[in-house]
Amino acid sequence: MNALLQRFSHAYVSLPAPRRYGLLAGWVVVLTLLLVLSGRPLIDYARSVHQWQALAQQAQALMPVGVPGEERWQALASARGVTLTGVERRGDVWLLRGEVARAEPLAQLMRSIQEQGARPLRWSLEQSSGGLVFQLDVGQGGRQP
Repeated sequence: MNALLQRFSHAYVSLPAPRRYGLLAGWVVVLTLLLVLSGRPLIDYARSVHQWQALAQQAQALMPVGVPGEERWQALASARGVTLTGVERRGDVWLLRGEVARAEPLAQLMRSIQEQGARPLRWSLEQSSGGLVFQLDVGQGGRQP
């Protein structure tokens, strides 16, 4: 290995000056291209991380903040096919009472509540003559619906 290095060194020194500078310039160009090609994915990754962070901040700004009112609960429930018969607030907990024909819309309502940042705390479901009657206690999470 040492002999090979000495042979290349001797061959380089024996070249005329313009060829040495040309060879050196060629190696600088090759190394610069390698650096650019290897650095591009890192730069693209840093840009995409920054874009995702900006998008997350924009999405967070779009989420509604504040205490939901009875109208908000009614809209959320009616979009899932749930009829609310009573909405009451006790401190940090909302008590929702209503009727459904099947249990699936109630499950969808509970998922929607969780997706919007609140927490279903307790629920009950009873059979009645007209379908199913439920009571749902919802606590405030990090964000309210």
